[in-house]
Amino acid sequence: MRNIVRKEVKGEELRVKRRSLQKEEDLILNRSLCLGCGLCVDACPKEALTLSSASVFEGRLIKRGEVDVDEARCIFCGICIALCPPRALRLMIEGKESTPLLEEELFPIPTREIEIEMARCEIGCGLKCQEVCPVEAIKVEVESTPDGRKRITGVKVDEDSCLYCKRCEAACPLSLIQVRKPLSGTINIRRELCPENCRVCVDICPSQAIELDNEGKPTELPEFCIFCTACEKVCPEGAIELEISGLNGSETRSGVWFSVLEKLTSERVLARELAGISERKRRALVKERLS
Repeated sequence: MRNIVRKEVKGEELRVKRRSLQKEEDLILNRSLCLGCGLCVDACPKEALTLSSASVFEGRLIKRGEVDVDEARCIFCGICIALCPPRALRLMIEGKESTPLLEEELFPIPTREIEIEMARCEIGCGLKCQEVCPVEAIKVEVESTPDGRKRITGVKVDEDSCLYCKRCEAACPLSLIQVRKPLSGTINIRRELCPENCRVCVDICPSQAIELDNEGKPTELPEFCIFCTACEKVCPEGAIELEISGLNGSETRSGVWFSVLEKLTSERVLARELAGISERKRRALVKERLS
């Protein structure tokens, strides 16, 4: 039996189905979660994903670009799933969520971690972590004590919607939160190129890592950037320079990751990554010989 592949769109869900005698696979895109950043498009080894142009009017974002999938090109590798910042993509195999590329260690598993010392949380903090979260992924649970006071009983994080942008970490007055981002990189805005009254980059940034200063010009806040590249793609004047320098996660020796990194970043970063792996291999070999 040949593979049967078809695409269905129902409301905000795009689903590509592949059926064979061996298994059933479904690649699912939740467009309501999609940032329109196109990181998945950049990384796709088969160019099966495309991103439509965002709608912009008088310097404001009207509508994000939409990702589409070419069902004839998609090989269900899962690279797009591993890199998607809001986890708007899922791969279901035989009805269970799975990403074989990660499970077989052919691609690094991105680090997405948030740790909160909830036992030390105090109501006097003003619930800052909940207040500053740009996607409302944090919910602080508060209850009243018998004497009429309030206390924090728990902090819940919706890890499926969390962007791991570090805003909560910076806002916590007691320094009880530690966040590890999946991607690292740099961002620079050439303000001299910015058109007057344009704030499309501010509108599209999911982590609010770009703000307007007193002169109405966009200013980057690198500490909160998740390096999704959405701002760079939507800027009408090419004023934003964003570079992904690495993926923070499990180490893999597979060439799959390096082929993706080559598509996402510069030759300089790729050379540094390869040199780092060579050095780690050398140290491991020396350690093995000395033991």
